[in-house]
Amino acid sequence: MDLSISYECPDCKTIFREKLTELFPGRPRLCRHCGGMTRLTPDSLRGLAADLREFIGS
Repeated sequence: MDLSISYECPDCKTIFREKLTELFPGRPRLCRHCGGMTRLTPDSLRGLAADLREFIGS
């Protein structure tokens, strides 16, 4: 099982889940919903702790 993280498009507010290994801080990604550019930022990483707890079952 791969660890995934949720992040939000700043333009359309759509929430995406992607494998953490596919995301790189600062690297722009095209939003699949609105076509806007998204980036993994400190704000989008705030949910990582909860995602990690869920992943390990704590």
